[in-house]
This record gives sequence, C-alpha cells and structure tokens, in this order.
Amino acid sequence: MRHYRQRLWLFLPMLLLAGCTGLFFQPLSEHLMTPQQRGLAYEESYFLSDDGLQLHGWWMPAATVEPARGTVMQLHGNAENISTHFNNFAWLPAAGYNLFVFDYRGYGWSQGRAELAGMHRDVVAALNYLLQQRQIKADHIVMIGQSLGGAIALCALAEVARDGGQLPALLVTEGAFASYPGIASDALQPPLSWLLSPFIPLLINDDYHPERAIAELAKWIPLYIVHSQSDQVVPFAHGKRLADAAPQARFVALNNVPHIDFFNRAEGHEALLQWLSVLSPVQ
Repeated sequence: MRHYRQRLWLFLPMLLLAGCTGLFFQPLSEHLMTPQQRGLAYEESYFLSDDGLQLHGWWMPAATVEPARGTVMQLHGNAENISTHFNNFAWLPAAGYNLFVFDYRGYGWSQGRAELAGMHRDVVAALNYLLQQRQIKADHIVMIGQSLGGAIALCALAEVARDGGQLPALLVTEGAFASYPGIASDALQPPLSWLLSPFIPLLINDDYHPERAIAELAKWIPLYIVHSQSDQVVPFAHGKRLADAAPQARFVALNNVPHIDFFNRAEGHEALLQWLSVLSPVQ
C-alpha cells in the first residue's frame, strides 16, 4: 500500500495538469446565434485543413461599398465557437469590410478534436481559403486574433513566413498570451500553484511559443498588440512580454476594458477603422 501511495503522488501532478487542456480548449458544437439574427447577409463556408478535416466558417460580405475596403479574418478565443464570437466584429460589414470567421477543429460545425498542432494548420487553411477560393489578395486581408486566437495567429503566421507563404497585410492581437506554460501557471490558484508550478514547464507543450514567434513575425508584417491592464483572464504582463519581444510592433495598452472587449466599444471601432485605412480597395 505504501508503494501504491508513492506512485499516486508521483502521478498526481500529471493527472491534475491533464485538466489544464480545459484552460485552452472549451469548444461548443451548437450555434447560439447566426449573422442573420444580427441582420447580416452571410454564406456558409466549408474548406479542408491539410489533414483532410472539414472546417466551417461564415463569410459576411461588405454591405455598403463595392468593392469592399478589405477583408477581416477573425480568430476567436478558446471557448464556445463562432456563433458567440462574431459579434465582436459584426459591425464591420456596415463599415465596408468583408468579415470572415471560422471554427478550429472540434469547435462548432468543424470536424475533428481540438488540439494545438491541428489548430495551427487550420489557421493556414483558413487563410488559404481566402486567398484561393475567395481570391482575396493577401495585402487586402487583416487578421485579428483574440486571446488564444492571438497566440495561435502569431505562431501560425511565423511558420507561414518561414515557408515563404503569403501573409496578411496586418495582424492585430487582443488579450493574447506570451506562452502556454505561462498562462497555465497564471491560471492556477494556491495551493495548486505551489504544488504544480514546478511541473508545468515539463508537462505543458511549449513547441508553440507566441513570444518567440512575434519576434520573428514582426520582421515581416505590421503588428498591433492590444492588451488591457484590467484583463482578468490573461494578465497584462503577457501583452507587455509580447511587446518587448517585438519593439517594431505597436503596443496599445488599455485601461478599464475587460478581456477581449475593446472592439465591442466605440473607441475600439474607431481605432480599428483607422488601422484598416491603410488597405486599398479590393480590385
């Protein structure tokens, strides 16, 4: 019995940290709202990731100008699916921009199981969908990654850059974190943090490291890093680490704004439209 208890204590950190995947992936399969309920025209979009999984998204065309002023591609956070996240940018079609949102594998109507390596491939597949099937020029695409979506965007686009692929004209992150082990440590509360912190670097995959990726990516495209000092989900220190790693990027430090809520506000609309104004109309 004594040896059994010793083995249990050895494996307890692994068992508890296995639950940390829930910090990163909390998918919902059911759609809770559609663009139509917001008065938006839209099309269902289906495309394949490079391992054959079918992914699902929504294409919402610009409503007020022809041609559109550009296309915004949203990468949502770790919870639920596009049906609850597209509202952050549902105002863009009325401002003359196409909006494209999609679900990673395991989220919404996309096939498969949510897992990190595959989700990076899904981002590349979604970008290729715009470039190839929608025939949108890369320099007319802006990618916005929120929270987990920002972390994934940084790593996925850094890999695209290394491979010589086409990159969007601009990447905006909001509330993104600098590393997976770091955000896992921040999420733990005492006494679990005292017990598990030494094991996190060993048991949380650090192959995808947003802080390293942004230093590389900033050499290739303009970047905006948006983070609130009032963010209670991803501490402000993560945004500061990203900004320090990429001094070429513009760091937008906010006050009194909850996690990924900036683009729901009038000041967020104004800022994003100013950043998007660098795009020329789609030809």
